[in-house]
Amino acid sequence: MPANRLEEYGCEDPRATLIDGVWHITYVSVSRLGISTSRSPHRLPLLRTARRDVPPDQKDVVLFPGRIGGRYAALTRPMPQSFGRVLGVWIAFSDDSSLG
Repeated sequence: MPANRLEEYGCEDPRATLIDGVWHITYVSVSRLGISTSRSPHRLPLLRTARRDVPPDQKDVVLFPGRIGGRYAALTRPMPQSFGRVLGVWIAFSDDSSLG
């Protein structure tokens, strides 16, 4: 069931990654605002869309199971305007596991 307005049309494509003994599940949230990636167990937005290097409309985000150079990393597939254009597969880095 939708937990918030970003999930009003549903959730899809879960991906589970074990990091430091904690399971992180990323999934796509779908709403009239577009698509975004969220993270379980708290159902929080994973990527902040205000950052220039992490645009909105992300799909297929998966966290790496270990850190790279002490930072968390994720693969992501940017899709501006919700399926209007696919910009390939990108990598994002963060000092915390929220990648935001």
